[in-house]
Amino acid sequence: LDSYPQAVEWSGFVNPALSDLVEVVLKMASGLRGIRSNYTLLKGSNPAAVIHCGESVNLDDIKQFSEVIQRLGRCGEISFVADKPDLTTLAPGCAVNTIDDITVALHLGDCLDAAKEIKKLQEKIAKNGRDRVKAAKGAKGAFKYRDTPEKIAEKLEGLDAELAEYQYQLKTLEQLLQIGRASCRE
Repeated sequence: LDSYPQAVEWSGFVNPALSDLVEVVLKMASGLRGIRSNYTLLKGSNPAAVIHCGESVNLDDIKQFSEVIQRLGRCGEISFVADKPDLTTLAPGCAVNTIDDITVALHLGDCLDAAKEIKKLQEKIAKNGRDRVKAAKGAKGAFKYRDTPEKIAEKLEGLDAELAEYQYQLKTLEQLLQIGRASCRE
């Protein structure tokens, strides 16, 4: 019979950086899932992803976890890049999320359910219109319930910026549909 193994004998198998690597992997998966939750994707779609981790993490160490990231992030093929992706060079239909020094980009392309996305944007634009009417009504009514002209102007300015963003998103989505990206189903 052999003696019970001592902790000193097993110290060679301990990876002190493993907990940090797992934390980074979970941040990557969280970023990918966060992007997916913001959009209505087609059922069963697995869009490809590009991940940049900054200098704090060794790419070779993280590449070992690519399958785990794919499963947890519910995405397709993952490519790790050393340089932070330039937003202007990413393919149309890419959504980007940054967590600490980690940047994840998900190629949504044909994975988007365009009809539902357009409907959501049109509903947001309609709500913006209702909010404008409500803000304008804030100048009327009983004196003690009225908003100041500055406050109303501030609300309308915020609504203008919001409307411009929604219209830009709608225009971008319609352009993406015209491009006709390759299918992302696997």
